[in-house]
Amino acid sequence: MLIMAKERSSNDESVLLMNGRAVDGLRDEPLDRLARFLCAPFLDAMKGDTLRRLPYEADLGDALLNRARKMFGAKLHEVPGFFRYVQLEEILDNQNAVLDPSQWISERDPMVASDLLDGSPVYKLLEERERPCCVYVIGNNGAGKSMLLRQLAKAYVTSGRPVRAIASATSDRFEAKMGATADYVYLGSRTSNMSTQPRRLGRKLAELMVAIHADRDKIAAVSRVLEQLSFAGQHYLLPESATSDVLESVRELGVDEAPSNMNGWKLGFRKNHENSIVPFDHLSTGEQQLLLLTARLVEYARPGVVFLIDEPETSLHVAWQRALPSVFQTISRDFNCQMVIATHSPILISTSRGDDTYRFMADGGVLEVIGEQAASSVERVLFQGFDTYTGNNREVHERCAELVSRAIEFANTEQTEMLQSVFDELQQMEEKVTRAVPALGSEVPARHLDLIRRATLAIEELTSSDKSEEARS
Repeated sequence: MLIMAKERSSNDESVLLMNGRAVDGLRDEPLDRLARFLCAPFLDAMKGDTLRRLPYEADLGDALLNRARKMFGAKLHEVPGFFRYVQLEEILDNQNAVLDPSQWISERDPMVASDLLDGSPVYKLLEERERPCCVYVIGNNGAGKSMLLRQLAKAYVTSGRPVRAIASATSDRFEAKMGATADYVYLGSRTSNMSTQPRRLGRKLAELMVAIHADRDKIAAVSRVLEQLSFAGQHYLLPESATSDVLESVRELGVDEAPSNMNGWKLGFRKNHENSIVPFDHLSTGEQQLLLLTARLVEYARPGVVFLIDEPETSLHVAWQRALPSVFQTISRDFNCQMVIATHSPILISTSRGDDTYRFMADGGVLEVIGEQAASSVERVLFQGFDTYTGNNREVHERCAELVSRAIEFANTEQTEMLQSVFDELQQMEEKVTRAVPALGSEVPARHLDLIRRATLAIEELTSSDKSEEARS
């Protein structure tokens, strides 16, 4: 498909080349919506400087409208495999040019990109194998996060890298096995129908801890991480029949003292500032999951390993979720390994820190970088990533101020064509707040809606005054 400017073009104008086959994966959408989606950039160019929403936007549906805003509204020069704006001069200079989009649009990497989500930014971040880092990908259901982890697993295994796939939920997108020569280990819950039962979890954790205690470096690492989780550095073996009150046969788990056969034994832990030893099966489900995740990471960690972790916050209390980023970072740094974490939890994003930490929002088919300031606010992550508005949300105030400031900057630097993105974001904010009225009532949302509308009017007045000055000059 070829779309050109609506008027006679000069050599410095661009031509839009588009490959319509790139939306084959969106076949669940009605054909009329897909047609409108493909026409979106052309219709956007036709509306010129009116800065009004086009009627077709209301007919795209939420998912395609969001995708159109992300891909076309962001003024991207190219989306590999889908479209590219090419300077007319570049086409005219090529005497053998054929206006076939496939010859002008760069191919997307099929290993890390799908019709749902292009994972290239994450894949490129991890190219330096020995550099420890943690990469978080957050997004709503259906954004393509879990499929991205599956694709990354295949891509890294194909390139010869060791991959460890970890999932806490009982269902996930990882493959249980790959090729016979692949350095790939699946550590999810699908290895056994009974794998989520406390007794089996406890036995698996005991086996991991015994293996860890054969390596002094790993003992130090797991003790350091457990300290961050408010557990003491000592770990104990208890008779399987033991309770918190019956601990006459306690053995501290040491380097040379672990039994070769764990039958009849279970693990016990002592929490910081407490004297009692708690058997594993007396811990909460969240604590059990957290300890198992920690042991898996430490036991399988080594330089160059890529951990792909799907929804680690499953079953975890908010306090434990806050602790997860420090766990990931400590293990990544201690063992020079890399981690990619797919999550629904804004808490993981807001508590992740450090120059070796990267955060992305999966939305509308693209991965958008979440900056340090945006990541620090749970409210902002909820509002921008999950379309979730809360009545006490400071994000509306802060974002309106940022958008007005950005509009002033665009006007002062004669970038008026960028103002449309500001109006679009204000419109999206208004829609999010309006959708919350049935659940929250109208009083608090009304104040935020009024603020959004006043910000919109202020920017409209700014643009109209600029046009008046141009007319006088």
